[in-house]
Amino acid sequence: MVLSMTTVKIHERNAQARYDEAKKPLESEYQQRIDEQVRRLDEEYAVKRGTQAAIAMNLSRISPVGSYTYIVSELSMTGALEASNLLQNARQFQTEVKENIYDKILVKSYGGASGATAIMINQAPGFDPTKMDPPRLNYRTVSFTDALQTEWVDIFLIVLFNIVFFTASHVSFLKYDVR
Repeated sequence: MVLSMTTVKIHERNAQARYDEAKKPLESEYQQRIDEQVRRLDEEYAVKRGTQAAIAMNLSRISPVGSYTYIVSELSMTGALEASNLLQNARQFQTEVKENIYDKILVKSYGGASGATAIMINQAPGFDPTKMDPPRLNYRTVSFTDALQTEWVDIFLIVLFNIVFFTASHVSFLKYDVR
């Protein structure tokens, strides 16, 4: 029995279509598992990093210079609040790029019994990368009011340091004998 090349290709395409259909539920389930594990690891890391940063900030507030630095950095939009805002904006942009571009490019790989592999790259129906505008990053900075609300502890500490140091120097001056 001799099979023509077109018959082999038809059988091959049918086998690939059946394979794709059988693979969809597993692929979806494992992608959800991977996404959940990555999200959980990211959250754990963020909590640990946040705890370390909070301890370091509180220890540095012993000195008035630490409080002053935090106030100035937040008001100039270069502090910890703006850094977390940057990450939030980047995650939002990354989600938009994934939904608008990466999810529309379909990559399928097939492996044969002989160890050979084939990769097929297709585009979702209606997706034309040449006519598509890439998503724009709509960066929103932290407002001045939010920065002040975040730094109320440091503002209070600066005022308290000023009162304590002024009172100490005034008492010292009053006790000083001019003679």
